[in-house]
Amino acid sequence: MIIDTHIGHDFLTKEVSDVGRSAFDVARDAQADFDLHYATKGFIHPISNDFVAPKYKNGKHRGKVTGKYILRADNYEPLGDVSGKYPKRDGYKHIFRTMETLFPDTCTDMTVFGNGERLIMTQQIGDPIELNGGDVIKPCVMTRMSLNSMWATGIFPIGQRPSCGNVLEIEHSLISVKATKNHDVMLTLRSAVLEASKLQADRLALFARQASNWSVSDFQFHRMLNEILPEVDDEAPTRTKNLITAKRAAVVAAWRAETERYDESNAWLVFNAFQGAEQHKINQGFKGGVQAEQKSLKKLAEGKTPIADAAQQYVNRVIMADVG
Repeated sequence: MIIDTHIGHDFLTKEVSDVGRSAFDVARDAQADFDLHYATKGFIHPISNDFVAPKYKNGKHRGKVTGKYILRADNYEPLGDVSGKYPKRDGYKHIFRTMETLFPDTCTDMTVFGNGERLIMTQQIGDPIELNGGDVIKPCVMTRMSLNSMWATGIFPIGQRPSCGNVLEIEHSLISVKATKNHDVMLTLRSAVLEASKLQADRLALFARQASNWSVSDFQFHRMLNEILPEVDDEAPTRTKNLITAKRAAVVAAWRAETERYDESNAWLVFNAFQGAEQHKINQGFKGGVQAEQKSLKKLAEGKTPIADAAQQYVNRVIMADVG
């Protein structure tokens, strides 16, 4: 799956840099290098006014509290609540150490969600790859993480297209690790797999070069649009019709922008148009601002990009195969 999204100072906590930095330096600037405080979950007894913390009555956790709150140690803002079985962590610091050891001084951006309950960081892990027509892709790796159990730690390769801020996801979630007591050990051992992401960048470059060689007419573009985002029946609810109309208009506008920028029309550009429309407009609910942009980033991290997926499949099946 390949995904297109805009990277900018409003989209991420820090604007993408041409030169990477230490993950710890970026985390410090983003206020993401905090420690954790764990508070026991319980209630005030209605008669005695004593604090009561329910505990496990059986099993290996017998006698331990059944739940706890995770707070930031610097300001005690809540990050989530977990069971008493949840292992204590050092915030995100072990992940920073792991990724910094693997790819030192390559961190380009970091996004902190809410009080810090979720976080995404990006590192450039390879030299830029030049494509046809002067286009460039920078091989990167994106790491998502959370302290509220919403995300398992996931590490997956992406490619950044600096000419228009696109992010191209080659393969979603190369590594996914649940928050268990062995989380840190598992992540450290499995992080070596990230080296394979450099090879996947070559696959993306090959796809881009092949797609760039296939011209796309306006008729072909609209045929692709009608297959991926077909118009709805007149009897459909007004809300549905308006939404489809807005989605189609966003793709058309992105297609026009791509062709004007490069003064040509090919499968690579039409592919990026569908991706860009989904990430810039559709997944943001056609709204602007930080919250809308972070909503789109969350969908990117979770692989919720059906239009981009369909566009990639179409290019591979129809245009790249020269069918129709």
